Amino acid sequence: MTNPVDTKEAVSLLSNAGGMFAYAGESFQQVGALFAALLKFLPEHGDARQLALLGEDLCDDRAQTFVDLNAEYNAHAERFVSGGDRG
Repeated sequence: MTNPVDTKEAVSLLSNAGGMFAYAGESFQQVGALFAALLKFLPEHGDARQLALLGEDLCDDRAQTFVDLNAEYNAHAERFVSGGDRG
């Protein structure tokens, strides 16, 4: 025998997961800002500058990935919570 789905719990879990996507995106944005700040103090040529540029680019990419995932996840979660397919 299966237990009935607790709708309030399911909505809470969906909301929490969406928040975690947003948090991950914001974290990458903040780390990317640190790399951008470091770049201001690094010489124009050098390995440290190249690593900082790589870190900044990677963080920008990951931040955008999580922003996109969050939007997609929230759209699916909203469809699920509202009771079905709207399209």
